[in-house]
Amino acid sequence: MNTELLNEAYETLKEAKLVKSKADFSECWLRKSKRYYSMLATAQREISIEALATLAARLETTAQRMK
Repeated sequence: MNTELLNEAYETLKEAKLVKSKADFSECWLRKSKRYYSMLATAQREISIEALATLAARLETTAQRMK
């Protein structure tokens, strides 16, 4: 997953008022440290498989609850 797609997920969640900040996104949606998302963008690194799986699971759960 490249940074663009992760940015899109963050922006979409922020617009939906499901996330307040990049730190909130990192901790609540990726289950990583509050600086993780910012570090990925700064270091131009790819998201870990663990964080990606966590994001996918959280998105699925949230989508189920919104039905």
